[in-house]
Amino acid sequence: MRTSVIIVGLLLAGQVGCNLSYDWRVPNPDARIVVFGDSATRGPAEADFSTLLPGLLELPDEAVANEGTSGENTAEGIVRLVRTVDRDLYPNATALIYWQGGTDLIDFVRANDPLLFRFNSPLFQVVLAEELDRIEANLMMVADTAAAAGWQLYLLTYFPLSAEAPCPLVPGGVVTAAQTTTINAYQVALNARIRDVAIARDLVLIDVATIGEDLLADCDSYFDCNHLSAAGNARVADLVAAALGAGTSE
Repeated sequence: MRTSVIIVGLLLAGQVGCNLSYDWRVPNPDARIVVFGDSATRGPAEADFSTLLPGLLELPDEAVANEGTSGENTAEGIVRLVRTVDRDLYPNATALIYWQGGTDLIDFVRANDPLLFRFNSPLFQVVLAEELDRIEANLMMVADTAAAAGWQLYLLTYFPLSAEAPCPLVPGGVVTAAQTTTINAYQVALNARIRDVAIARDLVLIDVATIGEDLLADCDSYFDCNHLSAAGNARVADLVAAALGAGTSE
């Protein structure tokens, strides 16, 4: 009984601590663009794409707020997004750039296909579809939350994994050509669901996957196999800035 009380107490303390981090945050009235996502948004490179947006859009640095969290999945992301909106942390924001789903897929593959040989199995495709359904449902909730906040939502697809860069995703840090092909097949399936959400909710799609071949052709575009370098992020920033500029001019 005492052990149960301690466990419940610790869980409540963790929940309170998480809420306090939002309760004590001061709203940022300067931000006009909020960027949410996983390590594609806030990653290991010297510069994330969001840090380059103010210069491209001729905005002050504080006009873009990076709320990216490395390793966050879509379920965690929607909880954090709802808290951000409920707390009105960005009262003057008009745009939400959302790049998430990659962590979900990595966690799924690690748990269900660590040797990367099950992708083409018809039975496994059913399991994969269920996971993609879950990611898609979470992205739909993101769309609902952004709409309720009055934010224009921009969804990004993912770039392909590089076989030429060091790869922390696999033992030994080296990914084979065959493994790369399989991982990128998973990525294509995820990107298809992201596009489906954009179409279903009439959102702006920033299709990073369309510059995938260009990124792969330049090894300097990658920090490691599944993260872009500052140079690669600059390519993404160009796409995002073009989409934001088009949305502003309409």
